[in-house]
Amino acid sequence: MHKKNWYFLITFVLLTVIIIFLIMFARQNYIRGIVDFESCADAGYPVMKSYPRQCRTSDGRLFVEEIPSGNGDNRVGLESCPDEWIRNEMPCVCLDGKENCESCQNNREYFIVDGERRELNEYNVTWVEENCELEKTIVY
Repeated sequence: MHKKNWYFLITFVLLTVIIIFLIMFARQNYIRGIVDFESCADAGYPVMKSYPRQCRTSDGRLFVEEIPSGNGDNRVGLESCPDEWIRNEMPCVCLDGKENCESCQNNREYFIVDGERRELNEYNVTWVEENCELEKTIVY
């Protein structure tokens, strides 16, 4: 190769490396600007269909949507009336041989909304009790 070609090749490689570095640096600064759920969602990262919604950046950070209760207290959760309130009274077998173990007591109550199960912790239960005309349906 001629000297002129070598200079061209070296210049091309150096410019390519510099451009790649600048793109990576700009991308990292852009990602660092994402500090909460809203900025993550606005940046176009995928939003998980959970409650509360979650957004994960490409560098692995997870942001959870903050949901205000709207009634002046610190309780967080949905303030809408579910279709049904279910209390599961089905017998439970505890793995440790006890009758009332923690695994049997957890998730015994839940709501039904549009035909799907929704957990109590997704709702402001006090608001639901005060504003919705629901009786617990016992299931066995």
